[in-house]
Amino acid sequence: MKIMTTGLLGIALLLLGVSAGSADANTNRRFPGQNCQPDYGAYSTVDLHSDGYTSKSSSSKLAWCPITGYRTNTVDYDAAYFYVYDAISDGEVSCQMFVKTLTGTSYAGVSETSGLSNTGRITMIFTGSELPNNGAAVYSVVGNSFYCTVPGDSPANPGAYSNLRGYVTNTVYN
Repeated sequence: MKIMTTGLLGIALLLLGVSAGSADANTNRRFPGQNCQPDYGAYSTVDLHSDGYTSKSSSSKLAWCPITGYRTNTVDYDAAYFYVYDAISDGEVSCQMFVKTLTGTSYAGVSETSGLSNTGRITMIFTGSELPNNGAAVYSVVGNSFYCTVPGDSPANPGAYSNLRGYVTNTVYN
């Protein structure tokens, strides 16, 4: 698990930046799992309900989870979090963040997984080099989203389904 800490030097620099009026404002955007949509024609095997996106199938399904609502066409992510419920002991949920620019350039983050042996509520944390463009600002953005693979049920877990419960982005506005 990754833990973010701030030392005394970091606090002093933050206070100096605020007093000088030059600090960037960070914004957390929260999205429910219901925002995730099936991708690649998976509509007939997906259940969108109060627990979020669920693959009601014997095979894994790909979900597209849009990130919306930014006031500029520049994104500069500090962190992102994806909350899942993994009910499959022999399958795993995996998610990856993408940003696409007006010129067609795509930036992909690192894929995170819930882990094969992990079940229950899991938080996947994306920071630094795990984010698109290694967490540096991306300009002229026309779309950004997560793509996640959700396992279906399996012989080891008949009738058990994993789901995407929600996601959060932490963005610096320049």
